[in-house]
Amino acid sequence: MKSKRPNVRLVQHVLSFLTALILTSLGTEQTVAGGQPGQELFANVESVAMTGMLRNPSMPFVLEVKCAPLGKKSTIGASDISYLGTDGEDPWCVVQKIALSLNGTAVKFPAASYSELANVGLSFGVQLKNQPEFVTLLISGGDGAGSYKARFIIRGGRLMAREIEGLDEQGEMRLTKKSY
Repeated sequence: MKSKRPNVRLVQHVLSFLTALILTSLGTEQTVAGGQPGQELFANVESVAMTGMLRNPSMPFVLEVKCAPLGKKSTIGASDISYLGTDGEDPWCVVQKIALSLNGTAVKFPAASYSELANVGLSFGVQLKNQPEFVTLLISGGDGAGSYKARFIIRGGRLMAREIEGLDEQGEMRLTKKSY
């Protein structure tokens, strides 16, 4: 008995059509200014706010991370700062504020702890994790060689340290730590 093979070109066309139909129904444009046809680009989100309950031990939290375009009366941005999250170009957004409350108590973040963080993936790159002894705020940004992960370690309601993981000038992974 002879097996029938599906027409590969027809299957590819149907899959392309269904993908376009799904993306259109989700509100994703197929051609974006500055992008290629079919390229999906993330929105430039300027702030994210979260409330919830951490586990182990349980603790209510309120978190806000706010970015602003560098040219928009930035209170932090300065021309002599080397921003993380870029490959040397000007960033489209710089962190302006981190506000965190744990159990109703505000955690203070000095501007120096976040002022060089740029191009943060606010819609997907901000996480809060709880350990028995400390809380970690994770912020990631940039892409490619300019990508980074920032970890803010909070203990007893106080910012204790910040760790930045990213590539150095030679393309090697580097971890820098700063205590507060």
